[in-house]
Amino acid sequence: MYDALNAESLVWLGSSAAVREAPCYPSKARWLMSWRDRIVSNPDVMGGQVCIKGTRIPVSVVLDNLAAGLSEAEITVSYPSLVGDDVRAALQYAAELAHEQLIPLRGTGT
Repeated sequence: MYDALNAESLVWLGSSAAVREAPCYPSKARWLMSWRDRIVSNPDVMGGQVCIKGTRIPVSVVLDNLAAGLSEAEITVSYPSLVGDDVRAALQYAAELAHEQLIPLRGTGT
């Protein structure tokens, strides 16, 4: 179990080749997985919402739980069909979206 997510320990797998590489420790080698192996969108499942592969659990539900302060372990207990790699894939997916899109924020002048 990771105490905190550390971006410096990841290899960024963006829309192109790896953008940066940082130290990878054996216990964190799982971070080298691609979220694309675990995140899918199918128009016949949940109206096309982005879900964890093989489930009807939207990525947004996993992210909402993380934002509410639940740990990876708590999420996988609440959703037994998920494993830790699914939770981390949802977080990687969200990180990539944050890099790829500009979202205007109110009150910032942008």
